[in-house]
Amino acid sequence: MAHTAYCPHTTTPVFSDRYRLLCPSRVIACPPSEEVVMTCILFSPSPRSAAALRRVVAFIAALCCLFCLPCISPTTTAQTLLVDFGNDAGGNSFGLSGWDSAISSATLHYTADGPGGLVADASADEYSDFQGVRGSTRSFITAERVVVTWYNRSDEVIRFTSRISFTDSDQPDGGSSDGRWYTMRGFDNSRDTWTEVGPQETAQTMFAVRGSGLHKTDSAYALVNVNLAIEWGSSDYKQYLVCDRIDLYDDADITPPAAPTGVQATDISDSKIRITWEEPDDNVGVYDYLIYLNGEVEGYSRENNYTCVFLEPATDYKLAVTALDMMRNESARSWEMTVRTAPF
Repeated sequence: MAHTAYCPHTTTPVFSDRYRLLCPSRVIACPPSEEVVMTCILFSPSPRSAAALRRVVAFIAALCCLFCLPCISPTTTAQTLLVDFGNDAGGNSFGLSGWDSAISSATLHYTADGPGGLVADASADEYSDFQGVRGSTRSFITAERVVVTWYNRSDEVIRFTSRISFTDSDQPDGGSSDGRWYTMRGFDNSRDTWTEVGPQETAQTMFAVRGSGLHKTDSAYALVNVNLAIEWGSSDYKQYLVCDRIDLYDDADITPPAAPTGVQATDISDSKIRITWEEPDDNVGVYDYLIYLNGEVEGYSRENNYTCVFLEPATDYKLAVTALDMMRNESARSWEMTVRTAPF
């Protein structure tokens, strides 16, 4: 027998393994380990007893909502279509106002394979193919990601990456236009510069708009252009990867981790200093660390330790650490400590 409980706040159905709640203001769903178990009496109530039961269940449902709230973090992702490449040019569709002109190189042609889209000819080399969309100038902000969907029409697994430009309207190397290009990242893990896609499957590459650093791109542009790159320069595989669509997401993580703490030198010689630190908190998790030596980046580590080498004996060095999350947001620096190498 299925039971329905009504929360005073809601009308939206919410499911769990043990009960269903109808609540109007928000969707509330607890993980099984956090659930509040409802015990329902299985009988066919009279109208009066049904009204009483309804009030009791509503009260229990309200308590359930109260207890569930801490384990909820509802998020909404706005996804705006930039261009969906069709089986031919007439089948292209666009979703951003004022952006309705497709870009494509002469080395590409339309195909109906998979979802349909643009695919490279067998003659395409590493840089000669490009596809994208242009329109009226708009501002791109740091909460946004450009996401490209690809379809593998071959019978093999293909490992690839892609490049993106907001300023170059043709190929990355050469051509009549000149602009800066950036390497796109894996959709699920921005640490990866490559993406793997199985036969007759789709995969996505993404680029997060940045407000600082080498990938600073928070500015106004009138185009998005993408170039496909196969691992190890194996351009022959380009003819099997179909560019299906390009979307704009507004879900990029822009919250940096907390600064690392507990930085200390654990091993010192005349030419080396080994430091360790405690992993800081982050809303999505820390992935890498940058180590600063005398104010400049000395190196990076994926563990909470690092050894600086080729140092001068009997010399003072200032060391600090920052943390990077999956979206390459960098924390503030840890406290800067001064460490002296041992004499020779």
